[in-house]
Amino acid sequence: MSLKIRRIDCSRDDALAAIAQLRGELSPRGNVVSAEGKARTVAAFGEPLTPGQVVEKICGDVASRGLAAVLDYTRRLDGVSLEPSAVRVS
Repeated sequence: MSLKIRRIDCSRDDALAAIAQLRGELSPRGNVVSAEGKARTVAAFGEPLTPGQVVEKICGDVASRGLAAVLDYTRRLDGVSLEPSAVRVS
């Protein structure tokens, strides 16, 4: 397996812009996802979504469908089927 590492030459005039771009890509709002992660996203949601879109979708579904959504995502994403009585929130 070859490892591809982006290099930033800090002696160049565009170094600060390159660092800012990398920070943006790696931030929670970024879209750096492995091929395996992309495949899992498509399998779970039926379409390629960014990490932010996945979080928005899950939070929206939980807000509207409650425990049923939590149990559904637990099954789809974690491969675990839980009974509603097994879930407790203090």
